[in-house]
Amino acid sequence: MKLNYGCGENKLPGFINIDSCEETKPDLVCDIRKSILPFDSSTVHEVYCIHNIEHIELCFWPHVFTEFRRVLIDDGLLVLMYPEFEVCVDYFLNNKVGIRDFWRACLYGRQAYHGDYHVTPVISQELKNHLSHVGFKDIKYGPEDEQSQYSIMRAYKAKEMITKETLMRSEIFNLR
Repeated sequence: MKLNYGCGENKLPGFINIDSCEETKPDLVCDIRKSILPFDSSTVHEVYCIHNIEHIELCFWPHVFTEFRRVLIDDGLLVLMYPEFEVCVDYFLNNKVGIRDFWRACLYGRQAYHGDYHVTPVISQELKNHLSHVGFKDIKYGPEDEQSQYSIMRAYKAKEMITKETLMRSEIFNLR
């Protein structure tokens, strides 16, 4: 099973396309900020979250990433694509190739309809830290194709999440 969370109008074949907006006609309407994904734990092979993490408030990120981790199988793949905030700021300030309005939209969203705005600036290293903290591994990122203002990040679900409890058991009490 593969999930395309926050699909909007961009439905992916072979995926369950999920969005919080009923008007986009997803396969499943679900707002992960307010609920859990309606799938059993460790049943999903891939989760794609394409150009929408910037639309989710930072305070919800721990829940969102924990939910993605919960539904993924061990070594399941998470793919995130997003505007790289620092690059977009630079391009906006310097009006790279004379398209300031485009760079503004990269920073704040197009604002063409409700929800079409960005609420969280995404910086790859910070995003990587969030994912690592909730139990992802082998996290790699770089520019999306030829467009350096966008980044793509791939991460895999670690088999076991290290918690304070597991760390104490192994290091202090020599228990697993």
